[in-house]
Amino acid sequence: MLLPVRFTIPTRRNAICFNDSNTKYRSLKSNSELAGSDQKELISSEQRIEYRFLLELICGVYAEAFSARFGDNQKKWTLIGKEEFGPYFPFEVPSGFERLSTFYVENNLLPWKSRYNKVLPIGVLLRNGSDHYLIFRGTLAAVEWYHDMLFTQKQWSNGSSEKLLVHSGFNDLFDTVRTAVDLAIDSAQIGEGKLTITGHSLGAALATLSALEWSDLKPRLITFGSPRVGNSIFAKTLEKSVSFHQRIEHIFDPIPNLPPESVKPFYSEYAHAGEQLLIKGSIDTISSYKDLSKKEVLLGHLPSAYFDALDRL
Repeated sequence: MLLPVRFTIPTRRNAICFNDSNTKYRSLKSNSELAGSDQKELISSEQRIEYRFLLELICGVYAEAFSARFGDNQKKWTLIGKEEFGPYFPFEVPSGFERLSTFYVENNLLPWKSRYNKVLPIGVLLRNGSDHYLIFRGTLAAVEWYHDMLFTQKQWSNGSSEKLLVHSGFNDLFDTVRTAVDLAIDSAQIGEGKLTITGHSLGAALATLSALEWSDLKPRLITFGSPRVGNSIFAKTLEKSVSFHQRIEHIFDPIPNLPPESVKPFYSEYAHAGEQLLIKGSIDTISSYKDLSKKEVLLGHLPSAYFDALDRL
C-alpha cells in the first residue's frame, strides 16, 4: 500500500500571505486576476503539491507512532489519531522512495517500567534518487508534551556563542536523536542532491534545529505550524546558515505564537526566522460567536486544517 499522495492541482482561491519584513497582510487575488510581475507573489502549483506531499509524509510518521503507541487496531487509537492519521496507516513510503533510517524517542515520564513505557518513532530519513528527506512528526507522547512546556532557554548545544539560546525542551529532545540522525545522514552520503527537512508542530522545531545542525549540507527547511525555537540571535544565525526556510502557518493555528516573544518569569526571549506563508480555510476572521465552533478555528493546528487551506490556494 502506497502513502496516499494526492497530486490533483487545486483551483486557487483567495489566500493570505505574510512576510516577516512587512507588518501588513497582503490579500492575494485569483490567478485570472493577476498578471505580469504580480504572478511572483503566488504560491505556485508546484509548491502547493510539494507542501501537500511533505505534509502527507509527516502524517505517515504520525500514523506509525500511533500504531507503536496503541497497536494496529485503530479502534484503540484516540479520536484525533483515527481521524487525522488513520488513512495514512500503514505508513509505506511512496514508489521510488527508500527508507534509510527511523528515529525513536521514549514516551514515558515515570521512573518505573509500565505498559506505557514504549519507544515511538518520531522521524525518518528517506531517499528518492539523489534527493533526501528528513521528516519529523509532532507531539504525541507524555514526555514530548513535557518538553514542549519547558519555556526556559539554554545555550544551543552546538553553538559557539553563549547568547545563542534555544528552547530547553526542544534542545533536550533533539539531543536524544541527534547522534542517530547524524549517523544516518553520514551514511547516506548526501552529495549533489537536495536535502529537504520538514516537520509539523514539535517536529517543526526538531526540523529547525536539524537544519542548523547540518547547515553545511545546504538543506531546504519547510515547516508546518512551527513554534518559536530560539532567541533573536538564534533566528539570525539560522537565517544566515539556511538560505531556504519557509514556515507554513494556518491563520487559526495558535502554536506559531508559542512560546511568547517574551517569557518574563524566565527572562526568555523568542523570535521566528525564515519566510512565513500564512494560509487559511474558508474564513480569515471571526465575525461572530458561531465562528468559534468551526473546526478550522478550534482545530487550526491539525494537519487536516492545513490540507484544507492548501486546497483553497
